Amino acid sequence: MKTTSYNIRLDPEIKAQAEETFSMFGLNLSEAITVFLHKAIRENGFPFELREPQRKYRPEVYERIDAIENGSATLEHFDSWQQAKEWLNAET
Repeated sequence: MKTTSYNIRLDPEIKAQAEETFSMFGLNLSEAITVFLHKAIRENGFPFELREPQRKYRPEVYERIDAIENGSATLEHFDSWQQAKEWLNAET
């Protein structure tokens, strides 16, 4: 079978954990990725359900973070994590 190469960037820790996991099945990382791709092709999509990540805070908190990132709000200074947490959870 003819093959092609494809380079990907991975966090070294994620790569190590994946290699350890797949080795339990007798697969190296390349073989495991090939299995994933075959399964995705067969299912015409991801071979598992994708969901939006659960958010830890209310939507208003993320709006504040976005406003700080885009420059429409100023970054607050806090003396402790507790003070920052109270600010994040404060009613807008």
